[in-house]
Amino acid sequence: MGIPKIYADIEDLHILADAYRTRLSFEGSTFLELEMTQLEPLDMEQVNAMNTDINTFGWRYIPKVGEPGADLSQPILFPMHNEPKAACLGSGKVKWTESTWDQNPMQFYIINALAELPIIEMKPAILMQGREILTEARGRVLK
Repeated sequence: MGIPKIYADIEDLHILADAYRTRLSFEGSTFLELEMTQLEPLDMEQVNAMNTDINTFGWRYIPKVGEPGADLSQPILFPMHNEPKAACLGSGKVKWTESTWDQNPMQFYIINALAELPIIEMKPAILMQGREILTEARGRVLK
C-alpha cells in the first residue's frame, strides 16, 4: 500500500509514578524508547474533537528484478479515521538507538537514519485510547 512502517516488538506500557514508558525492539535489541510524563486527562469534548479523518502520505516502491530502477514508484494518499475513547496530554521524550546489521538486518539503515535526525522541538504528547481505522478503499495514487 505504500505506508511506511518499521516492524517491532512493542512492550506493554510501564507506569511508574507519573511516567509512562515503552520500548520497541527487534529480536531483543531495543531501538526506540518512548516516555510520557505530566499526564493531564482531556475532557470528553476535547476527546471527541479528535474524532477526525487523517490523510497519510506514503510512497509505493517495487524494485525491478535483476536490474536497477523501479517497476513501480508512486506517491500514495492513504486516509485513516480516528475514533478516540479517552486521551491525556503530557510531555514526551523519544530516544532512538542505532542498530547494526546483526541486530536488525532488514531495517538497521532506516533506524540509523531516524536516529541521526535532530529533534528540533518537542510538542505535547498525546496518549489516546481508541482505534484508528485504515480506510483502504479511499486510498489513491497521487498524480
